[in-house]
Amino acid sequence: MWFRRFLQRDARRRAAIRPLQFESTESLEQRALLSALTVQLTADHDNTIYDVLPGNVSNGAGDYIVVGGSTGTAATRRGLVSFDVASAGIPAGATILDVVLSMNLAESVGGVASVGVHKLLQSWGEAGSDAPGNEFDGAAAQQFDATWLFSMFDGTAWANAGGDFSGSSSSVSVDSLGVYEWIGGGLISDVQEWLDNPVLNHGWLIQGTEVANNVKAFDSRDSSNAVLRPTLEITYEEPVLPSVVEGRKFYDRNADGIQLSPTMAALKLQFHLGKNYFNVYGGQEYWYRSQVDSSWYYITPSGDLTKWDRTPRRLSGTLVATLDSRVWQKPSVLISSNPAAAEPGLNGFTFELVDAFGSVVATTSSQDLDRNQDGIIQEATERGWYQFTNVGLGTYRVRELPTAGWTQSASATSPLAGIAYSIDTTFGLKFTGNYFENYGGRGERWFAGSGSKWYYVTPAGDLYNWDGVAASNTLLVQGSLVASLGMAYYAEPTLVWNAKNPTIVVSSGTVVRGGDFGNYQSAVISGRKWNDQNPDGVRNTYVYDPGRPIALDPTSGTIGGTSSSQTYNLWIQDSQTGNSRQVTYTLNPATRFTSYTTSNSSSSGTTLTTSVPMIVGSDPAAVAAFLYADEPWLNGWTFELLNDRGFVVATSVTADRDFNLNTTIEVDQERGWYLFEGMLPGNYTIREVQQAGWIQVSPAQASMQPTIASLQTQYGFKPGANDSYNFGNRKERWLKDRTNAWFYITPAGTLFKWDQKSGGTRGNVAGTQIAQLSSSGYLNPNLLYSPSNSNVTVIAGSVINDRHFGNHRVIDGVFSALAGQLQ
Repeated sequence: MWFRRFLQRDARRRAAIRPLQFESTESLEQRALLSALTVQLTADHDNTIYDVLPGNVSNGAGDYIVVGGSTGTAATRRGLVSFDVASAGIPAGATILDVVLSMNLAESVGGVASVGVHKLLQSWGEAGSDAPGNEFDGAAAQQFDATWLFSMFDGTAWANAGGDFSGSSSSVSVDSLGVYEWIGGGLISDVQEWLDNPVLNHGWLIQGTEVANNVKAFDSRDSSNAVLRPTLEITYEEPVLPSVVEGRKFYDRNADGIQLSPTMAALKLQFHLGKNYFNVYGGQEYWYRSQVDSSWYYITPSGDLTKWDRTPRRLSGTLVATLDSRVWQKPSVLISSNPAAAEPGLNGFTFELVDAFGSVVATTSSQDLDRNQDGIIQEATERGWYQFTNVGLGTYRVRELPTAGWTQSASATSPLAGIAYSIDTTFGLKFTGNYFENYGGRGERWFAGSGSKWYYVTPAGDLYNWDGVAASNTLLVQGSLVASLGMAYYAEPTLVWNAKNPTIVVSSGTVVRGGDFGNYQSAVISGRKWNDQNPDGVRNTYVYDPGRPIALDPTSGTIGGTSSSQTYNLWIQDSQTGNSRQVTYTLNPATRFTSYTTSNSSSSGTTLTTSVPMIVGSDPAAVAAFLYADEPWLNGWTFELLNDRGFVVATSVTADRDFNLNTTIEVDQERGWYLFEGMLPGNYTIREVQQAGWIQVSPAQASMQPTIASLQTQYGFKPGANDSYNFGNRKERWLKDRTNAWFYITPAGTLFKWDQKSGGTRGNVAGTQIAQLSSSGYLNPNLLYSPSNSNVTVIAGSVINDRHFGNHRVIDGVFSALAGQLQ
């Protein structure tokens, strides 16, 4: 019945509903249909007052409440009734949705009468007066009875004879005997007021058509038939108490989206003897041991970390913290031997609360929050909190506004979390217990989906629906792209196949966790590509100026008929600025060993020692052109970034980059750059994609680096007095180890330990092969002396911009004659 009346409620009833923050009236109505509660009250006191002089007639204990006009001894009759709303169990703050006052008409004189109820404005009394018969004429009032003149006989008078009341709250036409109901917005407003402010509850005055010979008598609360007594049915919605949405912002050093709190870091948890002891007591738990006090701790699938109380065969102890459930899926995140590795809270980051319609309903910032109200901020537990208060019912998302220099970690709260959740639920993704890594040759990881379909995510974070064609040695796995999620979703596949819904549901009076947000300072890896024409692994910034003479230092040359080192003075010029300066190089024509001032922008430069290949010749200008070759930066070269498992996670092509944003490319500073931005912390290798006719001479190719490092450790290679080019008739170059034993390397990059019975006058050189490198080691022996590499270790916020790559173009360089032998 109330539901029908609820739908028919008029605008006055709408006005009675108090708006709740963040919610529309329409949503409240929809919710009310689902959450309404009803109570039924019986009258807690009632009476009838009679317009009879001298105003001392009442009917406090009578069976009827009488209303109507003059008949008998009374000129007018009015009823009084009240209900104890405050004791009905309706919670404070509830919204009254519907009110029904029911009374049974037991006696009727005259025709149809309009009977209205009016809110009383003053308290009144009910005592023992009990009228006889049909009770139309009343009885003598007893002390505290309400009468026509007194609200409480005979001490407190009405301000107006006949009662103090407001306009009609509801009215009904009555005639035939039976039960009648009064409903409407006026009653709702009255009861809402009494609920909110009980001292104003004085009940209603019941007023009939006050004409002669029209009297109506309703059963009172003193009726012998309890079923016929007045009742008040109240339908209400429980109060919507303001809720709180909160969470934390933390410095995610390793960008895994899971906080290693200072409290956790201080425990110095380790897997005992390197083993996590999974499921020892059957709770799917992982075990740790603290380096601080040797206590045992375990974490369960719910994320509860407990300090074990050492009860045998029982998972019991003291709860330390309830962590993100992903910690159980990746238990190693709690491993730490250094409290400095903690990931503390961060203040000053801005968050928005977004409703189901995408509208921002509140904004706040992360800050200190004294949660235990002790007046002291504990950084480990009370820093970096965001809070939204007075949040109404509904569904929301918490969104972090980007902050310059910071990148949000992938998690259940990150921008792509909603997409990942939709993918997971749409395709029914699941982990099969094995990622089948690199099954298709792309370094990919696999999970199953509904309908016997398979999906894979590449190291770059691209998710594909497999086309079902098996990979082979000649065919990499193929599929249709579902979404590009980023490297973090490959590093932590649970973010895909076990994605969490980022939507939070807020109910009344609750504190809801809106999610924790990890941020890291993203890293940048960059470098440049140049044409290393000499090739010595060092890029020339100044080049030989052939327009100015080369002068032999008079103190050098042939002395006493013996050839000695010769020193030449020459000019080099900056091709960009035109600035020139004089440098020297010294060459021993017999050994071809040379020392020269490097071509850099400083006034003095540094000295580099190398050897000049025989194919360069001995002409001073040719040597100068070789040592100080024009080595420009190169665009259009592809570079790949490999993760620590050797899989490509990003690609970049060298290009002009306007770093100073002046819309003009300064060639010497802004040409030939590759760039990897937004990198996660970790270990990477930079690899260039080789082009035909070119050989990488600096740094060593990634595949060579482990071998070169091992050789340097084992042999300690160093340059000899010269490279004795082609001494053994194999166009080889020579070097020494730390014991001064001789080694040589062929154009193909094969490294030998020399057999001293070969070479020179003994014919072709021979020796024992100790390594197979590439031609890079031949063209630039400095790689063997001072191994450089393209490996980088990225920590949060690091900027690595010194990994430059030099390539030598064989087909038109000084080694073109060896093109067929170089590899």
